[in-house]
Amino acid sequence: MKSSRRCGAVNTMKNLLPISLFTLLVAHASAQSTLIAMDSQQNIYTVNPANASKVSMGNIPPMGAHIAALAYDPYSNTLFGASTDADALYKVDVVSGTKTLIGAFSDPGVLMHSMAFNTSNGKLYGVSSIADNRLYEINPTTAAVTPIGISNFNSYALIGYKPTTNQMFRTGGSPANLFQVSVFTGTTAFIGATGATTTASEMSFNPDNQTMYLLDNFPARLMTLNLATGAATLVGPLNDESMLSMAFIPGRNYIRGTIDLSDVVSNPTFPRSIRVEVTISGNTYYTNADVYGSGRYTIAIPQGTTGLVRLHADGSSFLSKTQSVILNGGDATSDFVLTNGDPDLSGEVDAADIDLVVSQFGTTDEGDYDVDMSGEVDAADIDIVIANFGQTDQ
Repeated sequence: MKSSRRCGAVNTMKNLLPISLFTLLVAHASAQSTLIAMDSQQNIYTVNPANASKVSMGNIPPMGAHIAALAYDPYSNTLFGASTDADALYKVDVVSGTKTLIGAFSDPGVLMHSMAFNTSNGKLYGVSSIADNRLYEINPTTAAVTPIGISNFNSYALIGYKPTTNQMFRTGGSPANLFQVSVFTGTTAFIGATGATTTASEMSFNPDNQTMYLLDNFPARLMTLNLATGAATLVGPLNDESMLSMAFIPGRNYIRGTIDLSDVVSNPTFPRSIRVEVTISGNTYYTNADVYGSGRYTIAIPQGTTGLVRLHADGSSFLSKTQSVILNGGDATSDFVLTNGDPDLSGEVDAADIDLVVSQFGTTDEGDYDVDMSGEVDAADIDIVIANFGQTDQ
């Protein structure tokens, strides 16, 4: 059971940690999916899904927040992790080991032992054990949790999502059976017995071979699940009795570039958040970049994508801009220069923007009205709006 391996002080509030993957996955940009696993000491591994052999990739210092569940969001290129012993929401870089505080689970009674990201509706789900054994929707920005349906899961239940058929599955607990789960009502439909132990830790779907994998414990081993019958098949031993979580990260390519913000001071003391997104086959992939006058962005996209796509950037007092990039199955580059002067976000620099800046004259709130990012709304901001008067989103 995961709770028997919890490290550090026990806390009644649980956490969610999004883990930055750019540095970790850039080496795998031309490879197939990568299976990431973590143990109770927060050592991180890549695991071979063919034979369960693992290679160490380092350690994430727990600092009171041990990760007990993983789920990957391909649209934002974020690996989410749920901690069962801390009380804050962090963004963590797996290479540097740094964590940026975001927030906390809104319900102190949940204990998220397993998570899965639904690519069909773009939502993150978790299953809470011990407290009420039910399915939850998790807000990946705030960590707010919303219960779904009644409490009808076994203790230490796990969930896994199959994107090709838009199906959510649940297993784990005692007895170790496999069920299909409705993300609308939380109700389950029995499929069959897995034959795995009652202390399994995680489920994750491999898009390369269209197979659901199970991280079992006591003994620690990697298994595959037959989603039609529930039967589990051994892949190989993991030789580590403290494996807590795993997630498959699909092979990716990247669109990268610079973002230059026009008409700002040379050394802004605070950044502006600029969202850059691209839609491919009906799915939107995006990143939010904090830009100090000039900065960089990276968007992870499905590996091997080809054709003409449209990139869109916008944020703060800057007019949005859309531009084309041709993808040839590999990485691509596209740079942005954004026009300043639209603090009312209307898509046009007009009289309303002038009125808005004038109304905030003298304030130092570092908001969108301070268009030149100097730290104060002053005459320079009014001059910028006047200079760009009449310009619109591109």
